[in-house]
Amino acid sequence: MKKKEAVGFTLVEALVTAIILSIIAVIGVTIFTMHNNQLRESNAMEKMQRQYDNVVEQIALSVRKANRVLMFDPSTPSNSDPVPTSFTQFPIPATPLTNVKNIRIYDSNGAVISEYSVAGSTFKESVNGALVDFEAGGSKVEIDPASSSFSLNNYRTYVEITLSLKTSSAGNIYYLPPRKDGFTCRNSPL
Repeated sequence: MKKKEAVGFTLVEALVTAIILSIIAVIGVTIFTMHNNQLRESNAMEKMQRQYDNVVEQIALSVRKANRVLMFDPSTPSNSDPVPTSFTQFPIPATPLTNVKNIRIYDSNGAVISEYSVAGSTFKESVNGALVDFEAGGSKVEIDPASSSFSLNNYRTYVEITLSLKTSSAGNIYYLPPRKDGFTCRNSPL
């Protein structure tokens, strides 16, 4: 009688194959998850950069048309820069200001061009006299108020904005590190 040759896999071979395939699957899922997380973070950073560019462009347009940029405090008007009836009467030089949370931009006739605020969790602009959330790319521009502020020179003809944006995606919060830009009033008499 002839011995029959065994056909197929032994139990040990099947287990070794299953373990190797499991390791390959875990590595594949890990790489996919890491790539997905990296893509989500990259998209969030790109969104915040576009929002930052929109905010800076809007402020630059307003400031370049302006005569003066003054600090204002909506809750305590006495903490605001004085608004003179004529900018030739403006007390110059004033003290330079840092860490300002609200600014009001004036033209040469003393009319308000625009207002901006970094006092809350969203960047705000004035629309019809009321501060509303600034929107860019179809969503509110969220900020880190502790890292966001304006600085004004002693002549109130230059404003520097420091802005730190944040956004959330899939339960994660992403921050755009603080960035600075500065703008000069082109219609200033100085």
